Amino acid sequence: MEDHLYAQAAFVDVFRQVHRVAIEDSLLIESSFQSDLKDECLDTIYFSSAPQALEKSLWLDWGQNEDRPNCEDEKLRFGLLNVNINGFYPEDFSVMNIELFNYSVGSYDMSGNIEVFYLGKTNGQRQYNMVIKEAEITSERGTAFWSCDWYILQTEGSDLPKPFDDVFKFEGESKGRGVNGNSYKVTNQGDMFFDIRCIYPYGSDQRMTLDNLLDRQINVNDDCSNLCSVTNLNGRWDIEIDY
Repeated sequence: MEDHLYAQAAFVDVFRQVHRVAIEDSLLIESSFQSDLKDECLDTIYFSSAPQALEKSLWLDWGQNEDRPNCEDEKLRFGLLNVNINGFYPEDFSVMNIELFNYSVGSYDMSGNIEVFYLGKTNGQRQYNMVIKEAEITSERGTAFWSCDWYILQTEGSDLPKPFDDVFKFEGESKGRGVNGNSYKVTNQGDMFFDIRCIYPYGSDQRMTLDNLLDRQINVNDDCSNLCSVTNLNGRWDIEIDY
């Protein structure tokens, strides 16, 4: 249970980090503006693309130096996110690939690839498909694996270039294998959201199906909180998402 919850929060957070920088950079979007994004926890933000180039590249490098401020969410990050986009972000591209290199947040080491596909707009709202396959997340508990295939709809904050009011609803399935080797599948039972201001997904319930174990209902808080509750036929208990 805990393996899914912290993996879900951690890999959603990777997308958050890329989105908040990519949407504020004039090399990656078509609008002209003066960015006021400042983040002292990042060692380097590097763009390898000319303004007229179709293929865009972005490196978010937090380095390996522990002697620097925590990030805006009070977490200390290390390593590199390498982002390649075949067009302008956030709505004039077809695919964005995010690759994690020696990336860690606090005590979690993470590796894997995230693909984000732009699906156009519906009723003026941007649509995406985010696919993660067998990403790894390692902590003192051991190594867990996590995948997802989500439809994402941006429900708030479509104005450029400020990302801080952006809210996303996600639908679909995630699955994984916990540190104890148990495989599971998780489906949303209602509307689930994440946004740029909160590092934890929130909203409705999720249902976890495990091999040879009782199904579990995860009740996620509807505000920015790392607390949630879990129920099955044996009872109810509270969990703190350790991320």
